Amino acid sequence: GLRPPVAQRLAAGSAAYTEWITLLDVANHVITLNEGIPIAPRRVFRAPQEGAVLCTSDASGDDGFGGYVFMPDGDPSMVYIVSEFWPSWALEARRQNDKPIAERAGSTELEFSMPAAELFASWAVAEAAVTKARLMTPQGPARAQLPSQRPVIAIGDCEPSVFALDAATSGEPAMRAILAGARRLTPFWLGVHVPREANRDADLLSHPENI
Repeated sequence: GLRPPVAQRLAAGSAAYTEWITLLDVANHVITLNEGIPIAPRRVFRAPQEGAVLCTSDASGDDGFGGYVFMPDGDPSMVYIVSEFWPSWALEARRQNDKPIAERAGSTELEFSMPAAELFASWAVAEAAVTKARLMTPQGPARAQLPSQRPVIAIGDCEPSVFALDAATSGEPAMRAILAGARRLTPFWLGVHVPREANRDADLLSHPENI
């Protein structure tokens, strides 16, 4: 039978105070953004048979990125294949990220971590396939019925990128920027981690010279 106090004082600078202010900032952002919050979200992610895109991808640290995608409608035997080289600036940013911390201190060069590269591959491969599928659908009722924001099941072998995709946030600025881009494709992502040996086809596609 404890009766909670009507008001609670928080010491400025305390952990509770800091967390409360952070919560208010998040609430203000969510309310201002007004994207809507589901009252009863699905407890099970949508399956490919229910309209989800199935995307398997991989990224190479010094070559490129790629993967393959199955769309939930149309010919079930059709696969969309993506295999692209990293642009030169991305490769340079990858090299910068892999330098010892002492060598990076004070540098203004762009950094591109391996988990960020893997996360980018998940988004880019899925977006390329969804865009191509829409372009291949004749204009008319069939294209009009295509959902503009399909859920995506993103399979990959990098745990940090999968965790970031499922959490929809990251402590790394580059990964947060990539997640923002991914949410423009669809807000519905499910990251699935598989062992590297189970991701060999996508790994081959991350090396465009070997396609």
